[in-house]
Amino acid sequence: MAKYKDIDFNFMPNPFTGDLNLVQDSTSIKQSLKNILLTLKGEKSFNYSFGGAVQNVLFEYAGETTLSILGDIDSAIRVNEPRVNLISVSIDTSGTENKIIIDYEYVLETGQTVTETTTVTTS
Repeated sequence: MAKYKDIDFNFMPNPFTGDLNLVQDSTSIKQSLKNILLTLKGEKSFNYSFGGAVQNVLFEYAGETTLSILGDIDSAIRVNEPRVNLISVSIDTSGTENKIIIDYEYVLETGQTVTETTTVTTS
């Protein structure tokens, strides 16, 4: 039995029932983290502080600006995703696109703690 369930953001109906598909546990949390980081601050009605500062690093090179944004990303995740215990956030600018690497852990319904890493690409 899944502890965390959300609607799949692909919004593809189930071919048999016609209902929207659900994502569970790991996929649910990864989808939520991506949603938080890719939402512009001020974009969500009535919750203008929701979102990450990812749009600020779209075309940035590694430097002081990029490093200062890590605090904003860290704060956005800690405030808006209570299901996870954030371990670390880093930005990889070595390729052609910036990648935000998030290490976190969460607790399953069985009480087992799961540690995962997810990457959000900003391009």
